[in-house]
Formats: sequence, structure tokens, C-alpha cells
Amino acid sequence: MVSATTITWLEPIHPFLIGTTVLVLGLAWFQKLRRGKEAQCQCKPEQKPKFVQSKLFLGIVTVFAGTMLLFPNYVHLFYPKAEKQMTSGGNVHLKTVSIPIEGMTCTGCEAHIEHEVDKLPGVVTSTASYKSGSTWVDRI
Repeated sequence: MVSATTITWLEPIHPFLIGTTVLVLGLAWFQKLRRGKEAQCQCKPEQKPKFVQSKLFLGIVTVFAGTMLLFPNYVHLFYPKAEKQMTSGGNVHLKTVSIPIEGMTCTGCEAHIEHEVDKLPGVVTSTASYKSGSTWVDRI
């Protein structure tokens, strides 16, 4: 099984990959939408383009690429925060623990880690940060 951490070596070139994607899609749309300047030959009847050469296919690819590029911005929707209710009436002493975690590359990683850690017994809240590479856990 291949995990997501096996491709973390791509993180340093992530901005260049995004730029290349936007550039290639921009050039494809430019070529598709520009008006033909060359003379029309009357000897061949105009053929309908193949699906992979159509505007519809280019539109589908553009929407898919945009969805994937924006994924870190909406991934938290897949991991909603569960509200925990503490019913203890006495003195509750929370302990905060900092845990270093390697391999987080985006806010999507943060949301995934927080969602999974919050499921553990005794955990009240958790906060992950990919920038600092650590997670803070408040537990009973």
C-alpha cells in the first residue's frame, strides 16, 4: 500500500507544479478560443473534433484541476469537528501534550490528524499545525 507520505518529496516544487498547471491550461484555452487566422481550405469538409479535442473535455479537465488545486482549502469539510461534552462535575485537570508529527504538508493533513486524535478516549481537544510539525492535545 502506498501512503501519501511517499510523495512528500514533491512539496518543495509544489508552487512550480501549480504554476505549470495554470500555464498549460491557460495556453490550451487560448489555442481553443482564438480565432483561426489561417485561410480556410475549401477542399475538405470540416470534421467534428474528437471528444478529447473538444471544449467540453477541456472544461472538464479545467474544473477537475481547479478542484484538486483548491483541495487544501475545503478538506476540513470532510472532517467536521465533533463537540465533546464533559459531564464531570468535579475538578478536571487538563494536561496539554505536544506531539511532533512529520509529513504534514497542508491544512488537509491538519484536519485529518485532528479528526482522528479527537476520537481517542480522554482527548478533549486537539490542534495540529503543519507549519510547526506538531500537534497539541488537551486530555483528561
